[in-house]
Amino acid sequence: MKVKEIKRRLAVKAIWKWGKDEEKVDLVLKERELHEKLNDSPWFAKMLAAWHDVERFYIATVRFKYWLAWI
Repeated sequence: MKVKEIKRRLAVKAIWKWGKDEEKVDLVLKERELHEKLNDSPWFAKMLAAWHDVERFYIATVRFKYWLAWI
């Protein structure tokens, strides 16, 4: 198996589960669903993965190359 190095800048959003009621958890899940629907759009960051552990929800997206010019 070959391993290919990919040089990308990623953005990872981490959202604490602690203290969230059902409504706020539902908003996080809707955000993930929205990312899935917009993944083919050239105007939005592409979602690479979404996952969760005991403490947090995570959404990983490709960072726009244009953001570098705005920082």
